[in-house]
Amino acid sequence: MSFGDRLKEVRTKKNLTQKQLADMLGVQNTTIANYETEVSSPKEEVLLKIFDVLNVSPNFLFQDSFNEKIIDTNSCNISCTPKEKEIIKAYRAKPEMQSAINKLLGVEEEYAEDFIIA
Repeated sequence: MSFGDRLKEVRTKKNLTQKQLADMLGVQNTTIANYETEVSSPKEEVLLKIFDVLNVSPNFLFQDSFNEKIIDTNSCNISCTPKEKEIIKAYRAKPEMQSAINKLLGVEEEYAEDFIIA
């Protein structure tokens, strides 16, 4: 699923029209349509507003853009099994649960974010 598809998914789940989201972000509603159809991409400042306004993680919006390998904080490549990839996708799709998952695994949150998000 692309960034545009995920943006539309989150927007519609929050019952927002393109115009409403555009107003919240300070852009034109056609701009939102362009993001969702991937005619254009948001600039960094708008992207940061999207994360805040929609209360969504960058990982969720970009999860399918990531390489199949994860780079840890020591810049070592780690190959993942298909099951591990599923788990990582599930982790990224549920940003509201990441803190609880990190605690369950006994992983310091700051380290976990560096490792998983890298």
